[in-house]
Amino acid sequence: MLSPSRLQARSAESSTGAVRVAGRALSCAGLELVVADATAQLVVHFAPPLTNAPRPGNWVLVEGEWDGSALTSARLLSSSPGQL
Repeated sequence: MLSPSRLQARSAESSTGAVRVAGRALSCAGLELVVADATAQLVVHFAPPLTNAPRPGNWVLVEGEWDGSALTSARLLSSSPGQL
């Protein structure tokens, strides 16, 4: 499991493939989620259908394919209430 900042650091190594990312949901619109930690933001593109979309402020755990710039074909593994 990685944070958004750790995953983006891996992009310098040109790593791709399936990963799990944990962080705070900043926004969720349709099938797109923005997850953040203290120093980075990550765009997550969910595979449909997305039921129970996380609310801004929730702590989330997502799994998907890292393409070097975003998480694609993702699924929501966990979402816990939080506050922004």
